[in-house]
Amino acid sequence: GPPERQRWAFPPGDTINTRSPRPVLAEDRIYIPDSRSLFTVDRRTGRRLAETGWDAGQPGNLLIGDGMMFALQHQKLSGYFEWEKLVARARARLAADPDDLGSVLNLAVLLEKRGISEWQDGRTKSAHEHLRQARAVLEEFAQGGLEETHHAVRSQLHSILRGESRILKDL
Repeated sequence: GPPERQRWAFPPGDTINTRSPRPVLAEDRIYIPDSRSLFTVDRRTGRRLAETGWDAGQPGNLLIGDGMMFALQHQKLSGYFEWEKLVARARARLAADPDDLGSVLNLAVLLEKRGISEWQDGRTKSAHEHLRQARAVLEEFAQGGLEETHHAVRSQLHSILRGESRILKDL
């Protein structure tokens, strides 16, 4: 049945801004957005696991997935990604089936998006490396020649090469 008494409260002895978006309950954590920070709390103990400041200074209603979090504000949607986790999972899927077009494209797109994100944050060398990796994934898949390669691979390769050219002018 339901619990009969309160086991913990967060934050103890304080209140969270009542105009903040609603908390999100995950499997083992609760994510509590506040006007200044996002608090991550252990669901069973109420212990604070992390406090992360908001980039834009504005919280939003949250949607949390495996390796992703989105915050929806009045006129803005922000995405936060655990790139290492997402890329590692995509690499594992591709390693399990190297001939799977979906896995090839998924990894290439993730690497490209990560590279563009890094470039937008001013990390040009890192951005170039991620785009180089994305290109390498597609080129390896297209070893038989681009003429015979699926049009989605050629299209994605074109997008990556355009991104690389924008980044190279900043190096």
